[in-house]
Amino acid sequence: MAERDQRNDTKTAPATTTDASGDQDLEAVFLDCRPELKTFIQRRIDDPHMADDLVQDVYIRAARSEISGKARQPRALLFSIALNLVRDLYRRKKVRRQAQIDRVDWVLGEPAETPEDALIRGAESEKVRAVFQAATEREQAVFVMHWQQGLVYAEIAKRLNVSIRTVERDMSRIVKRMLLELES
Repeated sequence: MAERDQRNDTKTAPATTTDASGDQDLEAVFLDCRPELKTFIQRRIDDPHMADDLVQDVYIRAARSEISGKARQPRALLFSIALNLVRDLYRRKKVRRQAQIDRVDWVLGEPAETPEDALIRGAESEKVRAVFQAATEREQAVFVMHWQQGLVYAEIAKRLNVSIRTVERDMSRIVKRMLLELES
């Protein structure tokens, strides 16, 4: 029985190794905590494929880092890098989303300043108009109240007798379809 317990203990021992100075090998620590890193990231971004990519980026950044060989706690370093990568991803998404909203706003906005802008805006506004016509009645109402009347979501929700979340969802759907059409 004691012999069996010893065999089980060796199976569950971490796969980390140490170098001559007693520091843990970064690759071994990474491989050991890779599943936890993926779970850590996936809980924050809810996209398993992107989580896989970010886990790989964690190792690449750690391996390139000058402090990785000097890190007393390489596991903590890996999780810190993972958190920073998630933050970077959200920042990029926020900037991208604002650029997309600015594009829809440009198509629907003020008259064109140049003939080229007028041509581009005309073609794009036809695409936006087609998406608008295909939208549900409530999505159309939400879009008009927000983009043309300048109402905030809470006021739109109150007027339509729906939740703010419903207004957000409707607005998100119609704008997303408009952006997809503009990209095609």
